Amino acid sequence: MTELFVTWLIEGGVGPALVSLPVNWAAAEFTGASKRWLRRLRRTDDLSLLVRAAIGNSEELTQSKFDAVRRLLEDPETWRALGQGSVEDLVDLIAACLSAGDDQAAGDWHAPALIIARGLLELAVADLDPKLFQRLLLTRLQRMEAGQATALDKALFDVQADLITGFGGMMDQFKRVLAQLPPEPAHRGEIAAYLMALIDWLNTDPWPRDPRMKGAVLTPATIERGLRVTSRGQTGERDLDADDLATQCQRLMILGGPGSGKTWLAKRTARRCAEDALAALAADAALDEIELPLYTTCSRLFSASSGDIRAAALSSALDQVGDLGGDRIRKAVEAFFAERNTQTVLVIDALDEAHFTDDQLRQVGTLPWRIVLTSRPSSGSHYLLIQEGNNSHHVGDLQPLRYPEDVEPFIRHWFAKRPEWGNDFIAQIARRPSLQHAATVPLILAFYCIVVGDLPLPAHRTDLYAKVIRRMLTGRWRGSGDGDLDPDASVETLRDWAWSAADSDPLTGIGVWAVRCPPVSGQGSNRISPRKGTGNVGGTEKVQSGI
Repeated sequence: MTELFVTWLIEGGVGPALVSLPVNWAAAEFTGASKRWLRRLRRTDDLSLLVRAAIGNSEELTQSKFDAVRRLLEDPETWRALGQGSVEDLVDLIAACLSAGDDQAAGDWHAPALIIARGLLELAVADLDPKLFQRLLLTRLQRMEAGQATALDKALFDVQADLITGFGGMMDQFKRVLAQLPPEPAHRGEIAAYLMALIDWLNTDPWPRDPRMKGAVLTPATIERGLRVTSRGQTGERDLDADDLATQCQRLMILGGPGSGKTWLAKRTARRCAEDALAALAADAALDEIELPLYTTCSRLFSASSGDIRAAALSSALDQVGDLGGDRIRKAVEAFFAERNTQTVLVIDALDEAHFTDDQLRQVGTLPWRIVLTSRPSSGSHYLLIQEGNNSHHVGDLQPLRYPEDVEPFIRHWFAKRPEWGNDFIAQIARRPSLQHAATVPLILAFYCIVVGDLPLPAHRTDLYAKVIRRMLTGRWRGSGDGDLDPDASVETLRDWAWSAADSDPLTGIGVWAVRCPPVSGQGSNRISPRKGTGNVGGTEKVQSGI
């Protein structure tokens, strides 16, 4: 690649386009770049908007002109004929295509042709020399942030902004530039920034680890295993892959008991959708061709102050993702989804943990998006969303992990940095059938991994829970400091918080459970409670229940 060509690209294509095309690029490589560029400009109005944004030209590009340019640029013979020609030679060929059949001369189409050539060559650079492309993007970001960008810079930024997300070191500057743009619904760049923030949040590890564990902290993607769902339908019960089901159903209710992996699956569904969407953007798919995810919880959704169900879904989903780079980007993403009626999946976790009315749940069902909902089986409210006889509506029971097919790989991934610990743990489970059964529950298996280290597992579940709490207090958390901690005092604080929450929990009513305790010889009814303040209700002692 010649130095003049490099300089011309980095300086934003300013000045005569007489620089030579790189002689070390083959015709096939230019042809592939042409196909990518035109995929990003799917329709004639896309290209017309780009030209108008860059040079103010009001000429509309008809379908016949667009097709003529496509045939020219996707023909390998075009690039072989150019040989060692210049960028200007390429521009002349494009301008001739655009002027064919018009009264206008090819020169009148020179500026639009230069826009097309410029964008195409940048994508060729992205494929063939990523380091140079990073320099191109960085220079453009710097010009935009300094208020020195040309109209061409701004126009190409709109079309190619999502490609910046492939270079992690540029994200902060990228978000600052996005935050400076005029208010409007999100384009490729803002959606890419949202998807990256969502993936990072959903893939944050929720577990503490033994301080002796080396290496990076775990992420859900590192240890996750496939889950199975028993789906109930007109044809009876079927065991299906949970991930496949979550990508196919228009309405899906996943039922499972405590610790069965409902939240694990819900977050994974949204995260994998976001990962697929980012990959599709990088492959030049249009936004209206890509399914995009929203993730929220039922409690957040139904407590949102927004007036209608769509606004509540958006505010509850976006508020928890974290900083997108500024209020302007968040509003742009919200405005984008507010007008989007297709190619969206709304994942709503934990129906059983929320207060809601039947009418609120019915409103959720009016949304035009795909919906994946999780709940404990006791909720019984799925009938409000699931239509009997509709093949795209499913209710499924989440199944346990399989031993040893799922359990052992989970353990090996968890202890990848200390494989001897993982092997010892696997051997313990093999010797104890009771552990084999319990380890198929994802939450219990995670508890085991949190506490086992290089020691045997506790014999009793109460001891296990005590060790889990200790490890949560003393373990290695993402971003945690090394400050001193008094575990005993912390446990006492947690116990006080638990009793306080039990008193006022409006969902479970656990604070008002009535329990008759057998009397001790010579005394009346005993009250069993580790804290003061329990009272007598109707002759029955009121006892707070804890973990």
